[in-house]
Amino acid sequence: MDVNIYRIIFLILIILFILEDYLKKSKKIYKFFKVISIIILILLVGCRGIIARDDKMYFDIFEYVPKIYELSFHYLELERVEMGYTILNSMVKTFTENYKIIFFIVALISFINLYIFINYFSNYFFYSIAFYYCRWLFLKEFTQVRSALACSFFYIGLIFLYKKKYLYYFFCILLGGVFHKAILFCLIFPLFIYFYQKKYINKIVYILIIFLPFINTKIILNNILLKMKLIDPVYLIGEYSKRQSYIGIYYSLFSLMILYFFNKKLKKIEKYNFLKRIYIFSIFISSSLFYYGDITGRLSSFFNVEFLLHDKVLKIFKNKILIKIIMVIFLILMYKINFTNRLEYEYWNYF
Repeated sequence: MDVNIYRIIFLILIILFILEDYLKKSKKIYKFFKVISIIILILLVGCRGIIARDDKMYFDIFEYVPKIYELSFHYLELERVEMGYTILNSMVKTFTENYKIIFFIVALISFINLYIFINYFSNYFFYSIAFYYCRWLFLKEFTQVRSALACSFFYIGLIFLYKKKYLYYFFCILLGGVFHKAILFCLIFPLFIYFYQKKYINKIVYILIIFLPFINTKIILNNILLKMKLIDPVYLIGEYSKRQSYIGIYYSLFSLMILYFFNKKLKKIEKYNFLKRIYIFSIFISSSLFYYGDITGRLSSFFNVEFLLHDKVLKIFKNKILIKIIMVIFLILMYKINFTNRLEYEYWNYF
């Protein structure tokens, strides 16, 4: 199976998005195609061989850990691998020596959580899943496997946070934390929500978003973070510490400007304001930690819910055909930039 598998799936998602208003007329048919699209992605990610950058590492972990009844604390102290992921591997290995099963189970959990999240917040499911496919699939589910798994529990937590069920939100973050500790950063997000609603705070946030990328605070932050020993030095002064590209922050600011241009209508849409605050926090992280490329990319990606915001713009227009054409063109461009140019040929040898 060659690179065309990715293109065929992309084409299927685009067609489903174009037909989405018609599919919505029947709840059963609409749900059927939503479930089928998620199953396709589970099979795509879960049935792969060793193709992604970190897959060999995950294969080695699976080979190294014993069966669950032989597991000891020695195995739970693997460097840069959280306890939960080690235990999950051990549980799977108890029943099978096939490493592909752990890939499949992780993909199954991640995509079920993603399905619940998108289904709850999105007005156009297939646009959101197509956007996620183009923007995040290879970077998360194929490469940052533990991070993607942890993030999927954060997504469920956001549903609870929207419903103001705070204990459930914190439980989801802690659950995600046993698979990747970086997700514990999301514990502070309710504080941002709280203070952002205060008078003038949101304006201060916007000012910081604009100006912080041009202020190199790395020297000061390095001294603090290295002493605290909370972050691996490789992310502060090593190969993963290079700053981001300005293109990324400019793109985020441009997206934010579009949302605010239509804000009077968009804010009337249920759940939009909550999602907008999540996205603003993502951009705020990108600006604040602009000179820490890998840290910024990972932390901001947890909160990047842009794939749930664009579809809200479609909802406010009567001429949906024209807007859909624009959105399809955008998805094609994003596929070309993020998928084909950067990643597609790296993973073309699927099996």
